[in-house]
Amino acid sequence: MNNRYVSAVITDPYYDPPEWLNEVEFREYVVLSEDTSPEDTVLFFICLLGYNDVDVSNITTAFTELIQKEEVVIGGGILFENNSGRKILPSCCSGLEQWRDVLNGVKSKDSPWMGHTPYPTIEYINDTVRVWSDNKLGIWGPDEVDENMYFIEYRYDDLITKLNRIKCDLRGFAQGSLFKLLTNINEKSAAIIVERFLKWFELAD
Repeated sequence: MNNRYVSAVITDPYYDPPEWLNEVEFREYVVLSEDTSPEDTVLFFICLLGYNDVDVSNITTAFTELIQKEEVVIGGGILFENNSGRKILPSCCSGLEQWRDVLNGVKSKDSPWMGHTPYPTIEYINDTVRVWSDNKLGIWGPDEVDENMYFIEYRYDDLITKLNRIKCDLRGFAQGSLFKLLTNINEKSAAIIVERFLKWFELAD
């Protein structure tokens, strides 16, 4: 049960890149950590600009507008995965900016919002936690029995530890891969955007 993985991700990075960013191959999701590739970091930045309606007509305008934002949204959240590669991704309307809601929900043994259609839900059984791929428990509406539903199981304390590590992963991403990308685009503003990232995603403490 120890070899279950928990990661911070963005999902469905479908925005077109501005002219001043390289085109990259799109994928279903991108894991954010200090090991995120340069290409996936570009995908993150494209999504950050797109989700937040930033004017990307030129670099200066885009960076100025982004720096001024007090809050941001971006599709994603927490990815749960077992050691055989089966995954439960955050669903529609789940945002990476809500990642702490998942941590706090597990701490209080609630089932936090992780998106809809499907509706990932969390069940607590003694000292184990089952993350279900859909609304198996009827938390988000009538209980629906679907033979395709599945769960990934964790020890409760182990899941708390893994979720706490998300903060380190996101800080490592911001101060590593993201900072390098931003420095190559607009060196003067790179450190400021990283500072804003830490604030937007509640990583500053």
